Amino acid sequence: MKQKEIFELFVRCLGLLLILYALHPVYLFFIWLLPGVAPSFVPQVLYISIYCFAIGLYLLRGAKRLVSFVYPDKEKENKEL
Repeated sequence: MKQKEIFELFVRCLGLLLILYALHPVYLFFIWLLPGVAPSFVPQVLYISIYCFAIGLYLLRGAKRLVSFVYPDKEKENKEL
């Protein structure tokens, strides 16, 4: 495997971990819907979960801009010089 492919795999694994991290507060939210259990910090936890889910989804789809920033195409570099 090339270094670029390894980095892409790492980015996708990180995205998967972020999505799994974001799903845990959603699970807790459904538990808190039970009668008698209603902590006041539920919205803050869900906001963090939404951000983690969005970033994780972007990374899971490959994060093309991030990968192209870290590993630019050599053809484009040669044309600029």
